[in-house]
Amino acid sequence: MSFTEDELEAFNSILEQRFAIHRQEMEQALEQRLNIFRQDIDRRIEQILTQHAARRREETVSLAQLETIEVQAELPCEELVAMMGSALDERLTLLNNSLQCSVKSVEQQLTLRLHDLRNEIARVQEQG
Repeated sequence: MSFTEDELEAFNSILEQRFAIHRQEMEQALEQRLNIFRQDIDRRIEQILTQHAARRREETVSLAQLETIEVQAELPCEELVAMMGSALDERLTLLNNSLQCSVKSVEQQLTLRLHDLRNEIARVQEQG
């Protein structure tokens, strides 16, 4: 079974169109995932800030109560900031690593799919 040059060009054009559509869909899916990751990061940061604010209020109330019963305890602000910064850095590092793994996975899947499509196109051209 042989194909004319016009038929091969038409088939190649169809494959290119399908490839372009698939590529666009993959890019959109990747963009959606990245947006979800960004939203997740924003939510986590908001949660951390909310927790930090709640702890600060609790500490303020606790310190006020301690002062009324004349018990003195000091927690330097710099120490608290350092502790919060360390906790935030740790969580953001974990999130960053998770995001990078997810993006690499999507990238590998896309690369494999593109490689398969290229091989399929080459195979079809060789048959023609």
